Amino acid sequence: FMSPDDAAGFRLIEERVRRAWKDNTVVPCDHAEEMLDDRGIDIFDVRNVLFKGKIVERQQEGECTRYVYRGKSIDGDALKCVVEIDEHDVIVIVTVFRPGTKGKKKSK
Repeated sequence: FMSPDDAAGFRLIEERVRRAWKDNTVVPCDHAEEMLDDRGIDIFDVRNVLFKGKIVERQQEGECTRYVYRGKSIDGDALKCVVEIDEHDVIVIVTVFRPGTKGKKKSK
């Protein structure tokens, strides 16, 4: 369940992430780069999730706030993407995965 405050706050974060992508201030962390590679997910799939998907959850990791997006790859596969905003206002892609697959690569 998401309160209206969450929904409005999430929309602001979504706008901020889209602006950051256009400004080239979205970067995958090492773990995310590894997961993209291992899971056969392309950076354009991540862009699709961040531009057309929605934030569905906020997670607190100590001082750090993370946002979980749910969206689709270019091919229409369900994806989740976790991002955080660092102290320099850079959007860091933490990880990307296919819900329900425990991170396994999509079988062709």
